[in-house]
This record gives sequence, structure tokens and C-alpha cells, in this order.
Amino acid sequence: MAHTDDHIFEWVHEHIHDDVNRLLLKYGKDPALRYAILQIDCRKRASAKLGLTLQCPRFRFPTLLSAEQATSDALAKFHSSLIAPGSDVIDMTCGLGIDTFAMARHCRSVTACEINREIAETASANATALGLHNVNIINCDSTEFLQTPSLNADVIFADPARRGQGGKRLFALADCSPDVSVLLDRMLDIAPTVIIKASPMLDVSHTIHELRRVKRIIATGTSRECKELIAVCHRDHTNSPAYESVTLNGYDTISHFTFSETEESECATTYSSPQRGHFIYEPYPAVMKMAPFRSLCQRYNIPKCDPDSHLYLSAQAIEGFPGKGFGVREVFPFSKQGIRDLSRITDRYDITARNFPLTAPELAKKLKSQSSTCQRLFATTAMGRRLLILTEPLVNTDCR
Repeated sequence: MAHTDDHIFEWVHEHIHDDVNRLLLKYGKDPALRYAILQIDCRKRASAKLGLTLQCPRFRFPTLLSAEQATSDALAKFHSSLIAPGSDVIDMTCGLGIDTFAMARHCRSVTACEINREIAETASANATALGLHNVNIINCDSTEFLQTPSLNADVIFADPARRGQGGKRLFALADCSPDVSVLLDRMLDIAPTVIIKASPMLDVSHTIHELRRVKRIIATGTSRECKELIAVCHRDHTNSPAYESVTLNGYDTISHFTFSETEESECATTYSSPQRGHFIYEPYPAVMKMAPFRSLCQRYNIPKCDPDSHLYLSAQAIEGFPGKGFGVREVFPFSKQGIRDLSRITDRYDITARNFPLTAPELAKKLKSQSSTCQRLFATTAMGRRLLILTEPLVNTDCR
């Protein structure tokens, strides 16, 4: 049975809410409809992170893996914000093209390299479907493409592949493809600015040392997790970089904390114990990744619980702290009596364990507690004492 593109995408729209496994059983023998089912499966898997992109009814996916590994629309928008409008950009790692397309929306041109022919052809078709006529997708090895004589651009963007043979996860820059640690000098010959997206598992100091000429080192994430580490390298930069943490909620930046290595080393730190009626602040994951632990104390004029707890205390609510705030209901010593006193009040709370001998799951088992987003129990060390701190979030939370 022959199918046109129009028929395929109409079929996808008609069956978008159907069960993928049932569709495969019923229509999987038809190659065209099997391709349509792949599009349905990918759209379902990527709907949360590609809400903007998938408003395009003819956007297509080459493989299931491309949907699972794609950069989110929100992160792609942030990546593009690092580039001056009107720039000519080379994207060394096109893939599905989400970053490529986001950059193209406010840059003069984007040349994107993709080594896999099928993925390159799909990205080119998607650029057309999205109405982006300033995108040139080249089916090539980006390492070889960089050797093109007289090649120049304003910015080179690279998101090296972090999957090896058999799907093994890779973290070190030298293990990823392309190896930007080796190619960086050539990249900076071509473009004055190079933006490298890397695993959040990388050590920040080691990454700066490995890449050199890092002007900005940025950790991005949500309120729940750190998503990535970004190094912005500049051809002429020789000083220490700016350290930044960016926390996103959808397309909005809810926190952007910047500090310097000098500021962090020169800041004084004070310590205190939590008290009932006061407030406790937990930095966002991207902030924790960048470790501005002394700078937070000085910037907001607040103490920490302990050198290794990284929880901050205040008698008043703090405006703009780059993290989650909680009101302290009660403070208990981590002892048999303290545990009994806590159990008399409640057994429903989520647990965060920081600088504590038990993990959160181990403590939940010991306390026989039930999860609830309405309350959080911080198990930590403050001024050398192990404490259980019962708190309530300062923002509205769906209780369960």
C-alpha cells in the first residue's frame, strides 16, 4: 500500500493517543505505517521536553534514540541566549537539531554537521518544516569539516556524544565524540567563541584546566537536578572564568547566580544552629554543582549549619536566594528521645540527608515515615550536632 507524506502525518494525528504496542500489532507489517508509529512513539516520549518543537505537525524523528537523547526546548533556548544575535554559527553535533533550530531563530546562519546520513536528512527536512531557511545541514564528520581551508564563524557550538559502544555512558571530554579537548585550538582558530556542552558529572575545576581559555563555566538545571555543564571559551581569554549557575522552570530562568574564584576564596563563613520559627535554605542543584558555599554566606549575610552541610539559616525570609526555602517547625536531636518526640508530631514528610551518617532511604526506614511534599525533614549536622529539622516549604506544594 502506497502512502504519501500527507497521508502519513494525517495518520499520526489521527492515532496520536493510541497505544503504540497495539498499533504495531495491527499495522506493523506495513513499512510506511511502522514509520508513522515510530513518530507517534517518539512524540509521546518527547512531549514534555519538546512542547514547542512538536507544535510543528510535520516534525519527524529518525530513531527512537533521537527522541530520548534530544536536548529540551528550554535548554536549547538557553544555549541560544549565549550567542549574540546575527552570528554565524557552526554546530558540530547536530543530531535531532533542537539546538541548531533554536540558534537559527536569532542567528544569521547555522551550519550543522551530522555524521549519520539518515539523521542529517531528517534534520534538513525538519528545518524546512520549521520554516528555518538559514540552516545548512551537512552530512559529514565534524572533525574533518574543521579542516576545511578558510573556514570561519562567530561561534562554534558542540555537544559531544556521551554514548559509547553498546550504549555505554561516557563522561570525560576525551572519551566523547568529537574530542573537543583535542580540537579546541583549531575551533578557536575558526571562531573567537566556542561553546561546549558537557556532562554534569564532570569536575568543574578539571574541566576548566582541560579546556583552557574558559571565559564562563555554567551549570544549568531545574529545581530538582543539575542537567549539564557548559564551558564558554574565548580565543583571547586568559583570566579566571566567571562561575555561574542557572536554574530553569520551563522556559523561564528562576535563578542566575554568578561569582568569581577570588570572591569565593576571600569570603568569610559563619555557622549557626537552626531554631524553631526561623528559615532554612537549600541551594538548587546547579548551585551545588558550582559550589559557591562561602559566597552565599556573604552575599546574603547568613550562616551555614556546618562546613559540610551546605544548608543556610536565617531569622527572616530571604528574597532571591538561589534555592528552596523552608520554615522551621521543630528541631530535634538525633537520639531515641528526639525520634520519639518527632513521631508524636508527624510521620509524614520527605527526607533530605546532608552530612549525616544515614542516607534518606535508610532514615525513612528507621523512622517508619511516609512521604509527603507538605513537610520536609532535614537530617544534618549543625555546629557539630546531628539534628532532625522538621520544616514546611515556603511555596505552595501539592500535598500527598
